[in-house]
Amino acid sequence: MKNKILLAAINARFTHTNLALRYLRNHVADLDYSCELQEFTIKQFPKEILKNIFRAKPDIVAFSVYIWNTDICKILLTEIKKILPDIKIVLGGPEVSYNAEKWLMQYDS
Repeated sequence: MKNKILLAAINARFTHTNLALRYLRNHVADLDYSCELQEFTIKQFPKEILKNIFRAKPDIVAFSVYIWNTDICKILLTEIKKILPDIKIVLGGPEVSYNAEKWLMQYDS
């Protein structure tokens, strides 16, 4: 059975798009994964985003972390393991790459 990956983009606005996650989705298209991209905005409630992630039932969820979505990503990282305890979380983007050790210490799963 294919692992299910959810790429979660949390944009500043609905008119924005996350190219990094689109590149990742295209890159894994030929691999043995089921990959879905969902886009949200920082204006949405974390609970609403969590509901969408829960409904997708992914094995892996990936977030692209930028300065504009750091706060909401931190909330989601704290809450997601409560609803999907076996999920694997992948973080990327400039905010995580800059200080990976700090993020790993706080949100290691």
